[in-house]
Parts: sequence; C-alpha cells; structure tokens
Amino acid sequence: MNPIILFGAGLIVVRILASVRGGSSASKQPAKGPRTPSPDGGASPVPDTGAPPFPVREVYPPRSPEAIALFSEAARVAGLPVEWARSEGLHEIIDAESDGWVGRPNYTYNGVRGRGFNQPSRRDEWPEVWTEIQSGVHATSSTATGIGQMIVGNVERFYPDGLDGIADPLNEAVGMLRYIQHRYDTPDKAWEFYNLPRCAPGTPRYYDRRAFGVGCKPGEGY
Repeated sequence: MNPIILFGAGLIVVRILASVRGGSSASKQPAKGPRTPSPDGGASPVPDTGAPPFPVREVYPPRSPEAIALFSEAARVAGLPVEWARSEGLHEIIDAESDGWVGRPNYTYNGVRGRGFNQPSRRDEWPEVWTEIQSGVHATSSTATGIGQMIVGNVERFYPDGLDGIADPLNEAVGMLRYIQHRYDTPDKAWEFYNLPRCAPGTPRYYDRRAFGVGCKPGEGY
C-alpha cells in the first residue's frame, strides 16, 4: 500500500493505491479490468469497480466456494448461465486439467525445464513460461496454461485480455467458459466429450460437438 498525500490551499487529498495479490508476487490482476463481449464478437473493457467479487487465490480447488465464486463472476462477464459455476462437468474438467491452479504450465514443460516443473512446488518459476509465451516463444509441443489449459490460439480468442490474461484468474475462467460454449455448448457436454474414446485410424476426427456423432475424439483433453 502506497499512500500519497498532497497538500494545497488547505486541501488534503489522500490517494491510496492498492494491489490485490494471491499470496505470491507472481500473482496477477487484470490491468484493464474484466471485459465483456461486444456486439461484433470482440471484447470491450468494463470499468474497474474496486475489489473483485471473488477471492483472489493462486489455486481454486474444484467444487470449492472460491472456485464457484470465481466462475460465477466469469459467467456474468461472459454472458453465460451463472449456474455453470456449479456444473459437475466443469469441476471434473478443472480437476483433470489443472487441479484449479492459476497459470499452471502444461506437463510438456517438464521435459524442457525438469521433472515436476508444472507442479505447485515450483510455482515460483512459472512466470518464466508465462513471459515466454507472451513473447511468442513456444518451447514445447503444447502452449497450454492455466485453469482450463488453454493453448495460445484459444487464449488469444477467448481471454478478455488475450495473452496478457495468462495467470489472471478471471481471464482464465472467462476464457475457459467461452471456449466450452463455443465448442460443446455446455460444461456437461464438454465433460462428456472428455470421456469419449480415442478415434481409431480412418475414423472422422472432430474436436467439437460433431465428435458425438462418431463417438470418439482425436486426442487427450477437451
């Protein structure tokens, strides 16, 4: 907290600048506040109204009150049903993808940065990957990060702040919900897709709702 006191003509103006952190200097808050989709499909800024309506954490364990609060706000920002925040399908995906850790790098980074790099015990090193990705450096076969393990293309498309939203909980939650709606309609349908068997050679391969018609998916995840 940094108070700045200005004196002039008997008038005292006190301005307090505060930043909310999730227990680590690496935790990030959106510089421009959350955004909502504009009519042309882009994102328009929403004025920052102060403290976020959800607890700021490094991790949002699936089904926890903190995760439900975060995804409730994300649903409001994205213009999607708030009840999605309590969807069992959503929390199953969070559990499978990241355990709810904000900014978590994909497991493929373990191959270039050493065993266990994407584990919470090495979280202090994760910002190095965030900076790499934001700078256009892709050091592994997957650029996925965050609560929903979004790859760069989806981050740019679905996060309100694009690549700048990596490691920000609200950006990650909004992006995850928007991605789910775009591909599968609902979190429960996304979880159903997650559990489809892999496609055999020669089978049509779809990574969206069309996969339900052939009953298989092309790879891991959702």
